[in-house]
Amino acid sequence: MDGLTKKDQFERSKIDLHAPDQMKCWPHALGVSKEELRKVADKVGNSAAAVRKELERTVTKEHELNAECAQEARRQAALLPPGPVRDALLEKARQYELASKTDLHHNAKEPPLGSC
Repeated sequence: MDGLTKKDQFERSKIDLHAPDQMKCWPHALGVSKEELRKVADKVGNSAAAVRKELERTVTKEHELNAECAQEARRQAALLPPGPVRDALLEKARQYELASKTDLHHNAKEPPLGSC
């Protein structure tokens, strides 16, 4: 009787890329797309901890790159006289700075027990 009322639960330490219920829950729980989850899992394996670690490493690298781009855009803008090109570079620098401060995987957490 329990089998009729309870949904199957999956092992939360592993990611099964072939299970539709997990491919619904894990991308949501990690704050990534299904394609990004597949790409990372192909690279590091199906361990949830390894996938989380790789996603964090990737986000950190992206933040650093965005910060460098913001700095370079501001440096280039400082060399230009006031005008639309300089304003565009400063706007781009602000966009890079915002991207460097945004945590793309801010909702990374354990998937809920049962289905999503």
